[in-house]
Amino acid sequence: MIRVLGFPLSVLRVNCYVLLDTGARRAVVIDPGLGVTPLLHVLQDVRVEAVLLTHGHFDHIAGVGTLRSLTGAPVHVHADDALLLGDPQLNLSLLPVLRVVAPDPDVTLRGGETLNFLGQTIEVLHTPGHSPGSVCYRLGDLLFTGDTLEAGKLGRTDLPGSDRQALARSLRERILPLPPSTRILPGHGMPTDLATELRTNPDLRAVARTAGVQPVASP
Repeated sequence: MIRVLGFPLSVLRVNCYVLLDTGARRAVVIDPGLGVTPLLHVLQDVRVEAVLLTHGHFDHIAGVGTLRSLTGAPVHVHADDALLLGDPQLNLSLLPVLRVVAPDPDVTLRGGETLNFLGQTIEVLHTPGHSPGSVCYRLGDLLFTGDTLEAGKLGRTDLPGSDRQALARSLRERILPLPPSTRILPGHGMPTDLATELRTNPDLRAVARTAGVQPVASP
């Protein structure tokens, strides 16, 4: 049985997710950000098969070094964000008291891959916009969106390397074709689902109109 545990880390409330196979004592960690201590008791006596990053901004990668040194788990990130991990300027950790230098990734992704962990298939969707190498990870009816899509809003596109048009294209081509029942587990904020966002998220609705996608009526 796979359990999904969410940990909103640090004052930035970055959602780190642990996919935990309770029977086999295996796990996958998505976006270990600042302050990963709350994860460690859950991961005790658990083999971490992989660390998956939705993108390379500091608030989503700050705990990578700690987790990798403790578990040896290979770190996965899209190739277009790989350089961000070790460069505080690129990963936007510009405060003198917070300069994040994460280890180099072990695996660089391109999008379109299917990863096999915990006896499950995880699909990699390349969704550039918030950053060039942003990805979403799809596991069954769950979609881990990082900063591409959140409840009530889209990812920021006012940061270095972000691109508003690219984000809209990613949403049209990668997210909107998914079933409306798809559960959205974002990098910040509360979980939601695609149907709810199509009804209530004005920015996503604007993108959906350009793709001819209509909101699903609430039950």
